[in-house]
Amino acid sequence: LASKGVDAAAVVDALGVVEELEARRLEGQTRFTLVPKGQKMEDALKTLRSANPTESPGIWDEKSKISKLANGEWEVLYAPHLYRLQQVLATQFGPRYILGVENGLTTIVSNVRYESTWFGNGWLNAAGTYDSIDADTVVIKFERFWWDRNSDSPSPDPEKAPAGLVQAIGQAGFVPSFSRFPVRYVDEKLCEFQFQASGTSILAVKVK
Repeated sequence: LASKGVDAAAVVDALGVVEELEARRLEGQTRFTLVPKGQKMEDALKTLRSANPTESPGIWDEKSKISKLANGEWEVLYAPHLYRLQQVLATQFGPRYILGVENGLTTIVSNVRYESTWFGNGWLNAAGTYDSIDADTVVIKFERFWWDRNSDSPSPDPEKAPAGLVQAIGQAGFVPSFSRFPVRYVDEKLCEFQFQASGTSILAVKVK
């Protein structure tokens, strides 16, 4: 940290801000922890970015790096754009991502839990791959979309694009220009990347 000109105490404080939000998720035993954009969290993320321990966080072509830092199940702790959407739709969202490797490809499964008095409950799901664009950016290519209505758990990745309306809507709504994500911070537990369409951060914590 000293070589980067970063105050170690400031980093500890920033991690403490994140841990407070994580504790809320654990203590409440809930999938829903999204909070509005706040200066305290934004300042913490800025500090963490300045101390990012991972070189080239957009490059994922080394097996050891992928295994140590990427693979696993991640839950979203902070995503201001999704919080705003919650308010508009009167619906709670609990996003998670599962990263892995299959047949030499870096894979991603997105499961978003939703609960709403208007729309009921269930899971909105997508699966595909992610690749590097440059040293700081990844691109996600979702290819399969499915919906689990009135279900407590998401169903597995169908591995082949399912036929039907959900797949068609998913493909039509998947905008490639919105699928590029600058990665700002990565360690063995936390990952922060930017949703460029809104210019807001997404912070996820590895849970498995």
